[in-house]
Amino acid sequence: AGLEAILGVTREGAKLRIKPCIPDEWPGFEISIQIGKTRYDISIKRNGSSAPDADVETLSPGEFLISLRDDGKDHAVELTLPD
Repeated sequence: AGLEAILGVTREGAKLRIKPCIPDEWPGFEISIQIGKTRYDISIKRNGSSAPDADVETLSPGEFLISLRDDGKDHAVELTLPD
C-alpha cells in the first residue's frame, strides 16, 4: 500500500506504472523490484535528464509505463520528473 500511495508504483500485468506523489523537497528516490528472475533498479529524479529507454513509455509529465520482461537480467531504468 505504501508503494502505491506515496511512490505511485503499481503493477498492471506485464507493465509497471509509475506516477509518484512525493513531497516537493524530495530530490527523488530509488526502488528495486524483482519480477520472476529479473531485477529492475529504478531511479527517479526531479532534475536532470534520462537516456531514452525502449521499454519506457511516458504517458504524461511525471507518469511512466515500463514494459516488464522476465529475462533473468538486471535492468537499470532512469526516470526524470518535471520541475
